[in-house]
Amino acid sequence: MGAALLKNIFTCTKLKRSVFLGFSYGLGQGILAQIILFIGALGGRFEVHTILKALLIVGLVFYGKYYFGLKKNSFMPEENLLDASTTETGVGAIFKGAVVLCFSLYVAMLFWKAWYWPIWGWDSMATSVFNAKVFFYEGSLENLKYVPHAPFPLQIPFSILWLNLNLGQWHDEYIKIIFPLVFLSFAAIQHYFLKYYTNSFWASLGLLFFLSASLITTHATSSYRDLFLLYYNCSVLISLMLWHDSQDNAWLILGGLLSGFGIFTKLEGLPYFLIHSLLLITCLFKQKKPLKVSILAFIKFTLPGLVIFLFFYMYKSLSGILMTEKTHMNFSGIFLDRVGWILQRFLEDLFWTSNWSIIWFLLCFAILLHIRVIKNCFRLQFLLGALVLFFGVPFSTSLIVHDASHILSRFTLSRIFLHFFPISIWLIIFIYYRVITGSRQGLDCDSIA
Repeated sequence: MGAALLKNIFTCTKLKRSVFLGFSYGLGQGILAQIILFIGALGGRFEVHTILKALLIVGLVFYGKYYFGLKKNSFMPEENLLDASTTETGVGAIFKGAVVLCFSLYVAMLFWKAWYWPIWGWDSMATSVFNAKVFFYEGSLENLKYVPHAPFPLQIPFSILWLNLNLGQWHDEYIKIIFPLVFLSFAAIQHYFLKYYTNSFWASLGLLFFLSASLITTHATSSYRDLFLLYYNCSVLISLMLWHDSQDNAWLILGGLLSGFGIFTKLEGLPYFLIHSLLLITCLFKQKKPLKVSILAFIKFTLPGLVIFLFFYMYKSLSGILMTEKTHMNFSGIFLDRVGWILQRFLEDLFWTSNWSIIWFLLCFAILLHIRVIKNCFRLQFLLGALVLFFGVPFSTSLIVHDASHILSRFTLSRIFLHFFPISIWLIIFIYYRVITGSRQGLDCDSIA
C-alpha cells in the first residue's frame, strides 16, 4: 500500500530501493491506520476480510492511477534524482564494511529481542497494546471511550490490531515486529539522506552514532509509540530539505503525509506539525517565490495533516470522548519560577544519562567551535532552528501546565527528546564534513538572510 502511494507521488523520480522501502513502510502503516479508523467510524467490524477489501480497493486505485499515468506520460525520466552513490576505496571501504557488519548484527539482535521478550512497560501496555487487544476482541470502536487514554491517537493500536487479525489470534511477542521494522526503515532513510549530502563514509559514521544511543535499542524492541513518531517527525525534515534542493513537489507531498501521520501517532504530533509548517514557511521565504506559488505549496503540505487531525477530532467529539487528558493548561499565567528547574532537567537528561552516548556533547562542541560554519550555511541553520523549536515544545508546555512533574520526569523527557534526536547527528556530520573536507558540495551554503 505504501509502495503504491509512493509510486504515485514520485511519478518523475525513481528512488533507490532502500529509501523507497523505508518510506513505503511508514506510508503503509499510516494509510492502514486511516482505513481502520474510517471503517470503525462508520460502525464497521474489524475483520480481516473487511479491512483487506478496503486495502485492495485503495491499492487498486493507486496502482491504476500509476499505471495509466505511465501510459499517458511515457516520456517520464528514469534517472534517479537521489543517486548519491560513491565508490569507496582503501580505508573508506574497510570502514564501510565494518559498519555494515555491525549494523547487521545489531538488527539481528533487535529482531531476536523483539520476538523473545513479551510486551513490557506500563505506557506501552496502557496506551497501545491494551487498546489494540480491546479492539481485537470487541471487533469495533464502539467502546473506545471506555479504554485507557481514549483521546490518544490510534495509529500504533491499529497496526498491532491488524497484525493480530492476520495471525488469527492474540500474540504478545509477534506483534512487536513492527518496531524493529520502523527502526530499519528510518536507518535506511537517514543513511541515504546523509550520503546524498556527504558521502558513504560520513553516512556510515552517522549510522554508528544512531546505533550508539541505547534508548534507540529500547524503543526498537518495545511497544512504545515514540520510535514511530521519531520516524515520521525526522522523515518530514528530510523531505523538506530534499524538496528545497530539488524543487520536486513530490517531496513536499510526501512530507505533508508523513507529518499528518505523525499527528495520528502521538499527541506531540500536532505541535510538531505546526513546527513543520513553520519550517516550510522559512524555506518558502528563502526561495522568494511568487505569493501564489508559495500559498499553493503551503496548502499541499498542510492539507493531509489538517484532514487527518480534523477527522479524528470530529469522531472523538461525536463519540463523547474528552479532547485532553493529564495535561491541564493554565492560560491565565506562566510559571516563570520553573525555568531553572526545567533547564536543570533538560541538562541532566541530555548529559547525565546513558541514553544518548556522547552525541549531545559532540554537538555542543561542534556548534561552539564552528559557529562560523553554521552562519554561512542555510542547511545547518535550518536543522539547528528545527532542533531549538522541538526543544521548545516540552519547555513551553512545562511552563503552562499545572503539574509539570510528569513531563520533566526522566522517563518521559527522554522519550520526548527521542522524537528529534537524529537532528543532533545530522548537525555533527554536516558541520565536520564541511570543516574537514572544506567542501560545499551538496549543501546550500548561503545564509538564511
